[in-house]
Amino acid sequence: MPFSNVLQLNMPSLFPLKTFEEFVHISRNTFETGSEARHEFGRASNIIGWRFRACVEDKENYMESWKLYGSNDSFEERYFRERFLFGIFVSGLSCIEATVYSCYALASDPNVFGLPFNEKIRQYSSGLGQLKEKLKAIDSSITLVSALEDLITSDEWSLWKEFRNAMTHRGNIPRMHYAGTNDSPTPEKPLEFAATWSTRALSGDDTFFNEQLHWLSNSLNNLFYGGIKLAQKY
Repeated sequence: MPFSNVLQLNMPSLFPLKTFEEFVHISRNTFETGSEARHEFGRASNIIGWRFRACVEDKENYMESWKLYGSNDSFEERYFRERFLFGIFVSGLSCIEATVYSCYALASDPNVFGLPFNEKIRQYSSGLGQLKEKLKAIDSSITLVSALEDLITSDEWSLWKEFRNAMTHRGNIPRMHYAGTNDSPTPEKPLEFAATWSTRALSGDDTFFNEQLHWLSNSLNNLFYGGIKLAQKY
């Protein structure tokens, strides 16, 4: 696992470490010393790597449970599996949201665009869409604007939000089970969930999981690069 000098942690190979560390370094050199925006940037940027590593580890633990027990899991094992699934979606989105919050703090610095960043904005209006619109009003060609637009309109972003919100506020996602004869059992996948009023049906295997993690990695890389260009006012 590559070592992060910024975080002093080993990071999964999927994490866009080089771009992340460049984003942190250039941002730190941009902020006014001791500013509240710099403090907010530090709080948010510190958890990005932690959450990404947790997301990957939870995915690996989920798949290890599936390989050991398949759909014949005990209630105890099901508890752990549900916990891992919850952690994947919560930690994955946390990476993105913390990165965007970091970029908002950076954009608020007088050396960048001096966007208002008071407590009310930080609490209620510092999400992806709000930052995109603020930057777009300044210049629609800003690199971070297109990175945010691509992210917000992606099917993956919608999927991750659906599952994170449902598991956080409404309950677990109902797993589908299939009946079959002993001679020809119906193959089951590690992700096999029925649709609910707030989530789509989902059927996927380890390949699907890996595709989702690559999407997360690429999305973060684009945001980090957009943050680097933001510090350069591009």
